[in-house]
Order: sequence, then structure tokens, then C-alpha cells
Amino acid sequence: MLLRLCSPFSRFLFAIALLALAAPSAQARRGAAPFTENGAGRSLSAVSTFSVPALDRDALVAAADERELQEGAPHQFAEPVAVAITPDTDGSWEVLSDGTRLWRLQIDAPGATDLNLGFDRYDLPAGAMLYVVAPGRDYWEGPYTEADNAAHGELWLPVVPGGRAVIELYVPAEPKFEPEIRLAQIGWGFRDWFKTEQPIGRQGSCNNDVICPEGDPWRDDISAVAVYQLNGSWTCTGTMVMNTANDFKPYFLTANHCGISASNDQTMVLYWNFESPVCGQLSGGSLAENQTGAIYRASYSGSDFCLVELEEDPDPISNVYFAGWDNSGVNPPNCVAIHHPGTDEKAISFNNDPLTVTTYLQNAVPGDGTHWRIDDWEDGTTEPGSSGSGIWDPNHRLVGQLHGGFASCSSITSDWYGRVAVSWNGGGSSANRLRDWLDPGNTGATTIDGSFPSGVGSLRYESYASTDDCVVPVSAGGNGIWEPGESVELAVTIRASGGAHTNISGQLSTTTPGVTITDASATWPDLASGATSPSNAPHFQFGLDPSIACGTTVDFSLDLSSAEGGPWTVNFSGEVGQSLTPPGLPLAIPDNNGTGATSTLAVADDVTLTDVDVRVQISHTYVGDLKIMLQHPDGTLVTLLDRPGVPASTYGCGDNDMNVTFDSASAVNLESYCAGSTPWYSGVAAPFSTLNTLNGKSSAGTWRVIVTDNAGSDTGSILDWELLTTPPVTGTCEPCTALDSPEIATTTFGLSAPRPNPFGERTELRFQLERAGDVQLEVYDVAGRHVRTLLNRAMAAGSHVVTWDGRGVDDRAVATGIYFVRLTAGEQRDIRRVNLVR
Repeated sequence: MLLRLCSPFSRFLFAIALLALAAPSAQARRGAAPFTENGAGRSLSAVSTFSVPALDRDALVAAADERELQEGAPHQFAEPVAVAITPDTDGSWEVLSDGTRLWRLQIDAPGATDLNLGFDRYDLPAGAMLYVVAPGRDYWEGPYTEADNAAHGELWLPVVPGGRAVIELYVPAEPKFEPEIRLAQIGWGFRDWFKTEQPIGRQGSCNNDVICPEGDPWRDDISAVAVYQLNGSWTCTGTMVMNTANDFKPYFLTANHCGISASNDQTMVLYWNFESPVCGQLSGGSLAENQTGAIYRASYSGSDFCLVELEEDPDPISNVYFAGWDNSGVNPPNCVAIHHPGTDEKAISFNNDPLTVTTYLQNAVPGDGTHWRIDDWEDGTTEPGSSGSGIWDPNHRLVGQLHGGFASCSSITSDWYGRVAVSWNGGGSSANRLRDWLDPGNTGATTIDGSFPSGVGSLRYESYASTDDCVVPVSAGGNGIWEPGESVELAVTIRASGGAHTNISGQLSTTTPGVTITDASATWPDLASGATSPSNAPHFQFGLDPSIACGTTVDFSLDLSSAEGGPWTVNFSGEVGQSLTPPGLPLAIPDNNGTGATSTLAVADDVTLTDVDVRVQISHTYVGDLKIMLQHPDGTLVTLLDRPGVPASTYGCGDNDMNVTFDSASAVNLESYCAGSTPWYSGVAAPFSTLNTLNGKSSAGTWRVIVTDNAGSDTGSILDWELLTTPPVTGTCEPCTALDSPEIATTTFGLSAPRPNPFGERTELRFQLERAGDVQLEVYDVAGRHVRTLLNRAMAAGSHVVTWDGRGVDDRAVATGIYFVRLTAGEQRDIRRVNLVR
């Protein structure tokens, strides 16, 4: 049973955001334009129309959502309408001037957001071409030709936008035989795949576009994932996978509950590289790269897997990767999911905690052993449409596919994935196990790395280490923080994937203003498949201009080549200055241990505190085990939480997880709060002992959050924590002045990325001013309505920071959603998006 509780946010473009939605590709399937695009044929007014009765779109959405929730059905995007249309029964024929013939039929489906067509008879002679056109939208699918004839005699097409479509069949003057087509089904779309009504994507706003920097280490794996439709009405996600023969047979792994069988496999239509073109847009992807048809190979309900073989190899232009896998069953310490939430543009989600082995939808370990349980997603989520998508271990190997769960942007809860280790032997025969297909030579392999069809695999970025100094060239190293005016040496670690690589070299570049690369070349030792290594000395070097703003993100592009191939382009980034965030998180909390876990935060700012709040986010079963303390740099200890539910209950509250902002002004007492919910508590609450004892103290020094677990059997981690002080304290960024440069002047203008974002209680808005003058800092909602003015006064040039607490002009908390912060100084203006999640 698939369970998915989801409340994705609807978002709208508004003028001040200065965002542009990428238009659909003018040619969805690559090939010549329809003949009518070049003026052939009569006006559409002379072409007959087949009208589809109007349907209740809202009712269809509600019914489909209910089926997903109650029955575990796959995600439905269209209502199938059965028809039996041929050129003999409907449409209009005409003979063109050169003796060729053209048959056309208009389809009108009022209220449909998109249409897709299924032909249960399709047999074209050489020279004949079939198109489906969305009139007035400069969008078509085709041409489909003799090459698309298949033994099963069917053809199922990708979606086209809108509720109107025109079928065009072009027939040469003297065909070898008459074409035979019969339209059997019209898919009446109600999910708006093309976002023609809501230009910003409707997947949950906490999702991460794969184009974002978070996806950089996973570029290869990302290109293995596709969203697909089945029967013209259902949809799921799946992943192309390698086999041990290394013959790149196009095997595609997804979920059994998505409903693929030998009787409907020909209806599969896959979409590759359906991704947002801009990080954070969550929309604007192209459906251009698609293919149709598959052959069912195996499935097993116990671990919810299904394997198909695509009827054709993916077009090389789609650059599809074949993912590696691990069938050993060893518990990964963390994992990454790549999927299409709500059938929208591809997303990537991160789980930082160890996976556990359970029964589907249960927490007991090991249960029946069929599934991996993700306790919750630390970054991103999954949604309907994500079903069948894979999870990768830290070695970039697929270990499972999504069966279902309860996770969404508004429900930080669990998901369950069928284990590749169980699917490997499945039900004991080739029809219900992976082994026969992915290890055809019976090699007994437990792992395999992925590769592109070139067979040489690729080189991947893993991490970097840097040494900074105010002296050029770099000599003794600095404080480990990139700061204006410094020279930085950069050692980059890469990984060989899918094959061994020799004679490795790389070229580094950047487009970030104020960053000059002084040594753009580096080499690496030869790497066996799966091996990693930092670059050889001398490493890359770059300089930071004294005028660069603290908080600037420096974006790098690295072209990697080896004797075996390339270049492979990878991207990564770093930050000028150091944000005020605790290092080393997430941090495991030892079970039943009085010493506990201690997370530190070094604060360089020396200000006299007038108020201190602290937000603590913990993932832990049975919060009644926990005691949480905040320690000031001078040793003063404040107890924030002391085993809620104790002593009224021996073991306290049995609820899981928390995200609490402790504020002594709050009237919420958590010590007896046992709500029976997950998370146990999210929001503002009073600490066990007052934080006011810290008022009047200095902010400078090392702060500590200490969490102890005071009973056995339940475990968890500190995920995040932050100081929320008045006056606010910032990170570290001390400009270097040892380069014989004049007094550092601020020559940049703009807002830095809000931190944190998304945020629950407060977010810091940092900005730079080129010159002194009147400044306005304002917040707007997605409809363009003014929410609050944060600043409206004269300010000096330089760096500034303002905190927004998520409240409007009336000082009331505003609703969860997307907001835009606009900075204005004279003629200069900059805008940043923030995501408020309560």
C-alpha cells in the first residue's frame, strides 16, 4: 500500500521576483516540423473535430489523491477516455499538390490541462509520418515513422500541452501499403504537466532542484533517472541500471506497485532530463527528450521492484547514465534520493542518518527484512510521483526503490524503500528476481559501479580542502576561512566511477566577480574504479579581491579529463567568510550515556547580549530520554529541556523528533507536553531554566549545546542548532590587508542568500551597499502584496545584516509559504526568495 501525505505549496510568479519561466521546447521530439507548419494543407477550420465531453477536473484530482492514499495506487495524471478513431471513421483527408496525402483530426477536450494519445494499431509504410500538434503553442510531438512500428502494433505518445490537439498523418504518393492507425485512448490530463496555469512548479517548496549545487556530486546518477507514464494515465519514477555484462542493455528499475505488466509495458513513455533550468525555480523543465515502449522482465511484490527493458536505447543526446548498485544488504550510513515529486521536475533529497531494515510501513528492526526505512529527510522530501525512484549509498550505488511512506514538506516523517538485496533473489525465478537480468553471467558480484554507454565511466567531484593566506604565493596557511584579499590553495578530491582512469588532469574556471584563478591546472594520480584521491601538488590557486563581499558564493567549474575520455564537467562552490553554523552536524547522540553529545559554535563577535534564544533540531525516538543544555563561553549552563514527561511517567514522552526555538518569553511549557505526534514539537517554547541569565554577557567565545540520552534502546542525532541573539552575532570574515592594497572599499551591491532558508522562526538578511544613502528593505508575498518594511532609513556603505522573524506589518506571524525580500538603494535593486515553514 502506497501512502503519501502531501501538501505541496502552490506558487505563482510575481513581477518583482524577476523570474522567467522557460517556455516548452518548440520541438518536443527531435525531427522535421509538421508539414502544416510550413503552410501545407487547408486551414484548421476545414478540419473536422472530435469533441471529448467535459470532465470535472477537481473531482478527478480528489479521487486520484484518495486512491493513492487509501489503495496505494500509482500517481494518476490523466483520465483515460476510450475511443476507436481511424482515418476511415473520423477526420479530414486532402491531397497535396505533389500527390501526397494528409489526414488530420482535431481533438477538443475542454478543461483538460494536457492530452496524451494511445494508438492500439500503428503500422506505417516507408515515408509516412505521424505528428501530434498543440495548435497555437508552437509545440508538437513527432515525426513517428516506419521505425516506430513494433511487433505489438501499438504506439503511446508523450503528453502535449492544453486541451486541444491535432493529429496529422502524412502519406507519400505511392506507399507500399496503406497506413493503419487506430486511436484507442485519449488521456484527459488534470495535473498540468506543463504548468500552463501555474508557472511556478507545484511540488513541495522544500524540494531541491537537481540543477542546484547540492546536486553537483551526483550529476552522473541524476542523469540515470526518468519520470514515465503508463496506460496514458499513471506515472512513477525509475532508474536506468547497469548489468555485470557491461553491455548497456537498457534495463530500467522502478516499483512493482506502479502497475507495469506484460500487457501494458508497450504503453510506457519515459522522459529524460526533465529538470528545472534554474536552481530554486522547481519548474520550467523540458519534456523534449522522451521515448516510448518497454518490455516487462521481472517483478516482486515482497520488495516492490519491477524491472523492464526499454524497447530502444536512449538517444545519445540524452546522455543517460547507467546506475551502479549494491546487493550486499549492508546498512548505508546515509543516502540520497533522486526522483520526480508529483511528476514535476527532477529533485534530489538527502537523508543523513543510518538506514534501518524493517517491514514496509513499520519501524521494528528487522521486521521481515524487505525494506529500508528512512527515518526522515534532512533536506528535501518525496511525494506522489516519486514512487519507484532510487536511493543511492555514499558510494553512488543504488540500494533500493521507493515503495511509499508519509514524508512531505509539511510532514517530516518516514519513507520505505524495497531493498535491492532482497529483490536480488526475490521469489526465486527469473520472473521475480533481479539476479538473472543484472548478473547474466552469474558472476556473484555484490556491487557494480555505474557508467555512461561509452564504457569508460566518468570522473566525479567529491570534495575540496583549502589553505588560505594573506601572502602570495600561499605559504603557511591561514584560519581555513576564505576572506577578502586572500590567496587560496585548493586541493580537489575526485573519484573514478565505472572504470579505471589514468593521466588525469583538470582545468578550473569561475565566473564569480572578484575571484581570479592564478593556477588553473592540476593533475591526479591514476585511479582504479571507485578510488578517490586529492589533486597532486601544486594544487589550484585563486585570489580573492579585497572588495569581494563577505558571504559571496564562489562558483567553480572543473573540466576533468583522462586517457580514457572526457572532459567531464563538474561544479562546486565555496563561501567567502564563514557562516555562524555549528560544524560537524549531524552529530550522533550516544544511547543511555550521561556524557552525551556536545556540539560547539565559535563566535568571533564581541557584543553585549540583551536577549538570547536558541533553536535546536533533533531527530530522536522517545524524546523523554533527552536532556538539552546550552553552555555560554564563560561556563554558565542553561537547561533547555529536561526529559519531558518525567517524573509523571517513568520514561517520559514517547514521541519522536523536535525543532524547538527556546525563548524565555514563551508561555509554552514542554516539560509535561506529550502530544503523541511526530515531530513531538515544532515551534517556540520556554526553556526549563531561564535564558535571561545570559543577558549582559559577552557573545564572544565558544558556545556549546549538550544533549544527553538518559535511557536505553532509543537513538538519534543533533541535526542543527543556532543562536538567535540581540544584537545579532555573525560569522567570521576578517578581510586581509597584507597585499599592499589601499583601504578596503565596498564596491558591490546586493543581498546575500538568506540564512537559514527555509526558516521557521528567524532568518538573517545580509546585504552590501556601494555607497551611503537611503535604503529600503521590504518583504512581499507571491501575489506581490506588501508584507512588511524591515528598513527605511539612511545607511552607510558596507556590510549590514537584518533579521526577519516571519511577522507582518501588524506583528502577526504570516503564513507558511514563499516570500520575496527586496533591497532598494537609489536606482539599485536586488531581490531574494525566502521560504517560511512553520
